Amino acid sequence: MCIRDSPYGIYDVDPNSGPVNGKHQIMIYGNGFTRDGKPMCRFGIPGSYATSDGVVLSKDRMLCNAPKTFDVPKVSELPLAVPLSISFFDENVNPWTGAKFKGRLLQSEAHFDPWTKSGEIYRFYLQPVIVRIDPNTAKVGEIIDVYVFADPKTPFIEPIAPATSSDAEIGIKCKFGRFGTTIGVYLNKTTIRCVTPHTKIDPDDVIKEVVNLEVAMNGVDFTSDNEDTLFTFIGTGTMLNYWPYVVGIILGILAIIGLIMLLSWCWEKQKAAAPVDNEYQERAGGRQKQSGVKKKQAHTLRGDWGNSVPRGLFLDKDQAAGYQGERMSQIHKSVAYPRRSERLEGRASERVFG
Repeated sequence: MCIRDSPYGIYDVDPNSGPVNGKHQIMIYGNGFTRDGKPMCRFGIPGSYATSDGVVLSKDRMLCNAPKTFDVPKVSELPLAVPLSISFFDENVNPWTGAKFKGRLLQSEAHFDPWTKSGEIYRFYLQPVIVRIDPNTAKVGEIIDVYVFADPKTPFIEPIAPATSSDAEIGIKCKFGRFGTTIGVYLNKTTIRCVTPHTKIDPDDVIKEVVNLEVAMNGVDFTSDNEDTLFTFIGTGTMLNYWPYVVGIILGILAIIGLIMLLSWCWEKQKAAAPVDNEYQERAGGRQKQSGVKKKQAHTLRGDWGNSVPRGLFLDKDQAAGYQGERMSQIHKSVAYPRRSERLEGRASERVFG
């Protein structure tokens, strides 16, 4: 395992406070950061702390997640400021041998401490619960003071000034929905002052719109919405501004109805045409069947009277003469026995025309 011999440290944190069990990320400013090793952040002191994994962005910036849980010592209460340290080593692993520490540390190992001691602090607090806003109405584009009041059990906290003049945005923020975000001013534990935002929204595009006023003590973690945080903006717009949208919606609905009616008409027409096609097919099938019966009857009639022989069937004159003699004998028999001939003719007529 390689031993890191270059120093590292931190000089600023953004944000430097957050609610217990927060879900935001913390930007760490410093020097000597490296992607080698295991970057981590520690919130608290040995024996009472929480850790989270870090991600190095550059040699002077890294990100850490706020700890998912932090147990407040019984002798302390919120808000609570604790030391914030970083490390690039696993404190349970010997950096010289790579072996994990087991039990009591040896004297040669006891001096190893990978955590920084720069004095940076991070403050945990309870998320304030807003109970009232005064005033709770303003015109769009109008700049007025708005006082926000919190439950004494979950008070506001005064922001901590940043350690350096970095680009960190630390402080109270007030968010008025889509109209914008402004800076808040701490007055006391239950009161802060916000101002309505200077917005680019045209007052003519707004008739009356209700939004939630949210407050973030660290500029990142905003309070949750509730019925006590509703703020109303009043514009100069009228219903005439929305006529193009209304007309477009009406035309769209009519187009959908017309399409449905057209599809329904086509479906009914197809259903009405189906019986006619079936009847035509039945008639055509009947005619074909009748034609087949007649052909069969005609074949039977030819069998009764003797099979006809096409021309060119006989190979010589003797065969032709024999066949002609047989035909003549059949004809004489039909003349000699007219009753049989009549009976055959009647039977043939019934089969052909019956």
